[in-house]
Amino acid sequence: MAVRAAGAYPPVQVQGKHPVYAEMMLGNIGGANSEMSALAHYRYAHVMIDDPHIAQLAHQISVVEMQHFDTFARLAKLLGADPRMWQSYGGSKKYWSPGYVKYGTCSLHGLLQQLIQEEHDAILKYNQQAAYIQDPLVVESLARIIEDEQEHWKTWQEEFSRL
Repeated sequence: MAVRAAGAYPPVQVQGKHPVYAEMMLGNIGGANSEMSALAHYRYAHVMIDDPHIAQLAHQISVVEMQHFDTFARLAKLLGADPRMWQSYGGSKKYWSPGYVKYGTCSLHGLLQQLIQEEHDAILKYNQQAAYIQDPLVVESLARIIEDEQEHWKTWQEEFSRL
């Protein structure tokens, strides 16, 4: 079962600094619906899931999410932001919080439902950003990450259907 899409990631580059795009990338690393939240949830799932196959999938996907985190942090920096795990809210910065992680239920059924929803939400968010952003280099990175997120969504859908 694939945990990442086929093909290489594009080089992380931008056409130039852009504060609005930079803020979007900061939200992708340190917002409530972010790679850091996904990474934390996957690490938790890896430990909590008793099924070795599904626990290993959670681990493997967490490694891919780390790659996404790195890509978004590097994009934020190139776009002109300090790539801390924070996001702008009402003109001030708010740091990422472990409270953003939606742990939900510890049942395998409930956990898979939550992971499916989180991947769906990430796909929607990144598609919206790709439609808004006019920098084709940033959009190329987003498109590649969306492909991975779609693989994650499909993987969890398949595992859920086997329950």
